[in-house]
Amino acid sequence: MNDKLIGKIHSFTLSARALLEKDLGEQLEGTYGWLPDGSFGLAKHYPALQPDGEREVSAGGETRRRLEKWAAEEAEAGLRAKAARKKLIDEGTFTWLNRLVGFKMLESRSLIRETIGRLWDSNGFKRWVTRPENAEDYTRFEAGDMPQNLRGEGPRQCAYRHFLASQCATLAADVSLLFDPNSLDTRLCPRPLALKGLVDLLNQTKEAAKEDDPDFADIWKPGNEEAIGWIYQAFNSEALEAAFAEARQNNTKFAPSDIPAVTQLFTLRWVVRLLVENTLGRIWLEMHPDSRLKDKWSYLALPANPQQRPVRPVAELTFLDPCCGSMHFGLQAFDLFVDMYAEELERGGQPGWPETASVANADAIPASIIAHNLHGIDIDLRAVQLSALALLVRARTLQKEAPFTDANLACANVEKLSGGKLEQFIRESQFSHTIYERILLKMAERLKDSENLGSLLRLEQDLRRLGDKERKSAEEMGQFELAIPGLTEETFETEAGIEEFFGVLTEQILRHLDNFVSRSRASNDEEGHFVGEAAKGMRYLRLVSRDYDVVATNPPYLSGRKMNKRMTTLMKSEYPEGSGDLYAAFITRCQELLQDSGLMGMLTMHSFMFISSYEKLRDLLRAKVAVDTLAHFGGHLFAVGNPGTLQTAAFVLRKEPDVQKRDNHTGTYFRLVKETSSEAKRLAFEEAVAAQRAGNPHPQL
Repeated sequence: MNDKLIGKIHSFTLSARALLEKDLGEQLEGTYGWLPDGSFGLAKHYPALQPDGEREVSAGGETRRRLEKWAAEEAEAGLRAKAARKKLIDEGTFTWLNRLVGFKMLESRSLIRETIGRLWDSNGFKRWVTRPENAEDYTRFEAGDMPQNLRGEGPRQCAYRHFLASQCATLAADVSLLFDPNSLDTRLCPRPLALKGLVDLLNQTKEAAKEDDPDFADIWKPGNEEAIGWIYQAFNSEALEAAFAEARQNNTKFAPSDIPAVTQLFTLRWVVRLLVENTLGRIWLEMHPDSRLKDKWSYLALPANPQQRPVRPVAELTFLDPCCGSMHFGLQAFDLFVDMYAEELERGGQPGWPETASVANADAIPASIIAHNLHGIDIDLRAVQLSALALLVRARTLQKEAPFTDANLACANVEKLSGGKLEQFIRESQFSHTIYERILLKMAERLKDSENLGSLLRLEQDLRRLGDKERKSAEEMGQFELAIPGLTEETFETEAGIEEFFGVLTEQILRHLDNFVSRSRASNDEEGHFVGEAAKGMRYLRLVSRDYDVVATNPPYLSGRKMNKRMTTLMKSEYPEGSGDLYAAFITRCQELLQDSGLMGMLTMHSFMFISSYEKLRDLLRAKVAVDTLAHFGGHLFAVGNPGTLQTAAFVLRKEPDVQKRDNHTGTYFRLVKETSSEAKRLAFEEAVAAQRAGNPHPQL
């Protein structure tokens, strides 16, 4: 995407956000009585809250009850009522903006019937109301646009709102959180006038007088799923500016809630391609030197003496982005995996290739990539939702019926598990062994810091130590007392054994969580928050309890001067060699998540290569990794703030346990510091890498 189209996305996002915020604020105040100062007006003054026909509590009354419960939960967490109201508007705005973006992308690819293109005149809606089970909404559709209800809806618009909820329910099977039809956000569906304004923004076309401008409709086309990421960055832009302004004016530190906004910087597509081709692509060529994909992956630097690695089925290769944002790196990796699966399918059984291909046919490729290859973690739950949406759109674009799961995406920010609920859950669950209780309690204790550390939280190492302690205790007692079927004393000695243990652990705890949900609902005890956070914790634990072939990311940049007190303490304790900036700690963390001989691709600030405070980090890296590729960009890669002060480098490191191989390894280096724009750096890199691949010298190589 070029800068003009990205600018259009930015303008669209801010306009849509303002429209949604206004509508949601008016709904809260005028319909449900939650006033701007955070107080609730008396229900008797609001017609929508009065009993509806035979129902003791109207739909509006139920929404009011849930709003009051939301405010109470936020107050318990320390958030004032006015701030809780603002938070709900922000979350509802984010949810509905991205739901509509998702609908638009899916319908533009003919993956769903027309849903929002012409609102209540859309073909998908007209077909939906004719289904027998939707007879009441068909009657509303036939009744037309009058009379209007308290939401400003005619009967037809009311039926359309029900249709949108139905569409959300269908998509929630794949992208559970963003499209949850039972969420409070769904109850706050934008009203007709707001929906019309939003759809006008979504459907905007190129102005006739500006033929040189890109067509806004291009962002909905296949291959442009990264638009979801640019929308995410634009949505956060005002919060970022406000947080930095507050820090400058009042000399304050960033709170945990600021971290997603102030550290989110969307990576340019060509830089993502550079890193993914030189990690995932390199692994493929080291397994298959005869691969025809070498010519297609033109950003891949070709070493004079390439390494070789054992052949493995493509379905076994694993890719993780631990700061995935909207999954920009994952989308690029998805495309490479598609090529790799197709080549394996074509050449399976030949010398140097697996005996049998990983999939039976090309239609099975997207589902296999989602199920086996791609993994993502982010500190921002909203980013994880968008990652799932982006991957769903990309997978279904290739294969309309592709099965999809978001099981390999996790949010690393798991709120504190309330002591009372946790203890009640443990007491009622009657686990087969007390190790489950100890692990849950340990997990809850460590997860208190997840809002600051995100995927820097080494939860898996804590639990490995706990497992080792259990084993040693069993040895001292002369017997192995874990009593977990199928596991032995050696379970915690190998990665496969640890992964098996965590699989058993996850199954046990999630099964008991389901039972806990059922019991709580039967007694009208709403436990959803606790169960949701516990499930998030288990998913995060599962993803960081394994090693990956490739770890690639653009980590958050946040200097120690701007960290809050707790984050500063944690960084100095957990990552002393990289405590000066979040990005430096992530360099350490990413190599921990790699398999031996795995490749790590990152875009970071370049300061870790030079300044004395990172000498221990450089020593740590020299003892573990070798440099495969490095592109030194210096300033002007990003057109944000003062472009010259954000000095960056992209690099690929190989985790090499063999000291001799590590010391003798020769990398490829690109010097791109003199170019004064991203576009100039891109052109210079393409020229230099083409020379390198041809075996020719180049001044920037």
